[in-house]
Amino acid sequence: MDTGPRPSVHIAPADPLPPEWPPEPKAGWTASIPPLSVTPLDEEARESLPLVRLAVASLLRDRPSADASPLHLEPGPPWRLTATFHDLQRVVEELKKVSPGGAGLASAIRGTIPTVSTPSSIETSRGELRFDGPPLVMGVVNVTPDSFSDGGRYLEPEAACRRAWELIDQGADIIDLGAESTRPGAEPVPADEELGRLLPVLKALAVDCPVPISVDTYKAAVAEVALGEGADLINDVSGLTFDPSLAAVVARNGAPIVLVHTLGWPETMQHDPRYRWLVADVLERFAASVRRAGEAGIPLERCLIDPGLGFGKTFAHNEQLIESLPTLRQLGRPVVVGPSRKAFIRAMWGESPEALTRGTAEVCRRAATLGASVLRVHDVGSVRLALTIEEPGAYPARQE
Repeated sequence: MDTGPRPSVHIAPADPLPPEWPPEPKAGWTASIPPLSVTPLDEEARESLPLVRLAVASLLRDRPSADASPLHLEPGPPWRLTATFHDLQRVVEELKKVSPGGAGLASAIRGTIPTVSTPSSIETSRGELRFDGPPLVMGVVNVTPDSFSDGGRYLEPEAACRRAWELIDQGADIIDLGAESTRPGAEPVPADEELGRLLPVLKALAVDCPVPISVDTYKAAVAEVALGEGADLINDVSGLTFDPSLAAVVARNGAPIVLVHTLGWPETMQHDPRYRWLVADVLERFAASVRRAGEAGIPLERCLIDPGLGFGKTFAHNEQLIESLPTLRQLGRPVVVGPSRKAFIRAMWGESPEALTRGTAEVCRRAATLGASVLRVHDVGSVRLALTIEEPGAYPARQE
């Protein structure tokens, strides 16, 4: 949350938005934001403008040399800042670092980024997923022996199917089946082993499941079989980076896909994760994932994005990404948020099952307030109840 003073400065697009706004996603969301007109209204604001120059100079120094996208600040009055969507977010993040007074100016600049509406629905083979109301709730069933959340309780097909129906009865809008753990430190399993766990559950559920079934996998071989056996969408923790052939499988089957941001493989992703500009880096990775999807034939309309809480993120990274959901929504795609029972929940609320349930529900309530389209959780009932409470969730002090 921005806490710095807000400078007395007027910032607005200097030119009308082009008729093709938002920029064509096939270009990776790198089309320029129309120049911003920055007009100081008093002496305090004039003193804040050098902060913008400092942020832009820092950005130009540290950007990859191959990045030739437009970024420049023309002195005024009025001052004019031209940047891509990604660079504008980087300017915002730099401003927060260079001075306590930069936070207010950062907020003002961020407020000029044109808003792109999220689509009202996505079609699946089992019906529509609608995003024009409260967030949808995706119920997780882990068909694994080593899940961080339920320790193999649903490894047997009968137990997994029973749990899926319990979640549906609690109000799940989607069931997400996972047969390989991607918790931090987890080692990959072969595709045939993953399918051996998954298929008995998927086949049984697909007969009369009233809600879409998602399969949590990054493997093309697993997705190919799963989509043929009744899965409706694929949830890829790697954002199409672990298995390049997955995109073609999803495209060929006409399925939606959740593109998750992660930093490295599960074995190493929590080994001191670092970002130069967290939100901008996540946005760029999403752009690359969408580009891969489009090149394989997956239309933008079938892509959802997930910032990947806990996947190569520290406690502070997770908090920042949750609070940045309005920025992520400006990509115009439904945003999936999966905080359920993760380490940062344990750090904030405690280790007991009751604390994890309450903590997950509170973070989901906050995410819903900030614009999440789908909440991916293990306990659907508590989250459904939390969503009926109007006041936004508040974070407790972190437990030591």
